[in-house]
Amino acid sequence: MLTETLLISLIVGKIRGGKIKNLINISIDGWFFIILGFIISYLSVFLISRGNTLLYKGLTYIQIISSLLLIIGLLYKALSFDRIILASGFLLNLIPIALNNGKMPVYGNALIKLGLNKQFVLLKDKLVITHILIDDTSKMKFLSDIIPLRYLFPKVVSIGDLIIALGIFLIIQKNIKGFNRCSKRELEVK
Repeated sequence: MLTETLLISLIVGKIRGGKIKNLINISIDGWFFIILGFIISYLSVFLISRGNTLLYKGLTYIQIISSLLLIIGLLYKALSFDRIILASGFLLNLIPIALNNGKMPVYGNALIKLGLNKQFVLLKDKLVITHILIDDTSKMKFLSDIIPLRYLFPKVVSIGDLIIALGIFLIIQKNIKGFNRCSKRELEVK
């Protein structure tokens, strides 16, 4: 979904007269937290895929910590509307992940409806580290990956994913036009 969001954002930004070079000026004071969150998440998944059972047992905590680092990084010294939207999407995704042993539940019928049979089988056979099929024990199903999307690359997404996409779109639109103005909160922090 990230690829589609970036492409659509850039196309809309260009149509609105924006310049892609303006995106270089996006300032994220909390970049360290964001990078650390991604490193923790991806490194743990990599190590778990290599058989690290200790990390697998702590997957829920790892996912919570990495997601909170992302949220902190996005909001650090910058409480602008677009960043709050983006952070809210990550928070909405964190809820079902935290309540389902560190894994995002996925609606199997939506995968089949989209023809994503291979992904369905992988989830059914429990071969995916970060996702599970929704069943009777799944918590917060309405925040899980339940929305089938057909465009460009078929996938099943969550409400949080859609809000993340909106946040990315808004950040790019604000910055591509060169309107990287500070919010009141940003001015108070500086």
